[in-house]
Amino acid sequence: MSDIITLMKEKIDILNRAGKAYYAQDEEIMTNLEYDMLYDELVELEKQSGIVLAGSPTQKVGYEVVSELPKERHPSRMLSLDKTKDRESLPGWLGDQKGLLSWKMDGLTVVLTIRTGSSPRP
Repeated sequence: MSDIITLMKEKIDILNRAGKAYYAQDEEIMTNLEYDMLYDELVELEKQSGIVLAGSPTQKVGYEVVSELPKERHPSRMLSLDKTKDRESLPGWLGDQKGLLSWKMDGLTVVLTIRTGSSPRP
């Protein structure tokens, strides 16, 4: 069991360094594919062992905010998905709520609200 925990700690360290580099330092130390593979390996180790270590990226959503952008309140909830490779599961996730399901490339979500009668800012 100590071998599994050691391996989990190593993967957590690498994933956390990669996440910080990517989100906070605008630097990529591994590809998204490499990150996702390592992440999936960690998830599998956590399932096999029944142990989730402190600091595991499997327990975090998003990243540390490093900017002071103004905050906006959305009229409806902005929901996020766990990683999925099964598109058939998406309608079940949405349930009886109204929503728009669309493909998203890794990186950025933009929500644009157009208010009738407003003109765009230059």
